[in-house]
Amino acid sequence: MRADLFISEAHICSSSQPELQTETCRYLLMDTPSKTDQRVTFRPSFLVIWASILLRAIVLGCPILFVILSLKGIAPAKTLGPFLRGITAALVVTGPLASILCFCFPQSITSRGIDAHSFWGVRRFISWNDIAIIRPFSWVGLKFLRLDSGSDDKTAWLCRFPMRKSKFKQTLLQLAPPDHPIRTYFS
Repeated sequence: MRADLFISEAHICSSSQPELQTETCRYLLMDTPSKTDQRVTFRPSFLVIWASILLRAIVLGCPILFVILSLKGIAPAKTLGPFLRGITAALVVTGPLASILCFCFPQSITSRGIDAHSFWGVRRFISWNDIAIIRPFSWVGLKFLRLDSGSDDKTAWLCRFPMRKSKFKQTLLQLAPPDHPIRTYFS
């Protein structure tokens, strides 16, 4: 909606003449986002999660499969078929697993704070003023920021590999307070 149209609608809505106050004006004023209502939600990147899980499945699965085949007495020359089937199974299984993780763990950046998840997957909101400690953390190559609240025992994990990384960075820098320490991780 154009700003001049909204101003004229807002003027009509604030008018003392009841005949000019329409349901549309009330709807426009209630649903128009302001700086205090901004909320942008991001999901973790499917490709980053999928590649991370797949790499670990192959790196850990191949030696385990080799040991199992050796214990069964299968000659090393005949292990190519089982290895290819194992890699195919890893490709098939890791795709849906990565999709579930992307779908179930969105995070939001708001003008009031960050809405992310705890280590156990419980949704946590921490306001900008309550973030006392920010610790970078990397788990099997996936980068996170651990946000500890100063007012209670809440901890939220903000993933640093969202689907729209540039939009994520831009939104965070736009909504975070100007002097907030989280900006140093995204500048």
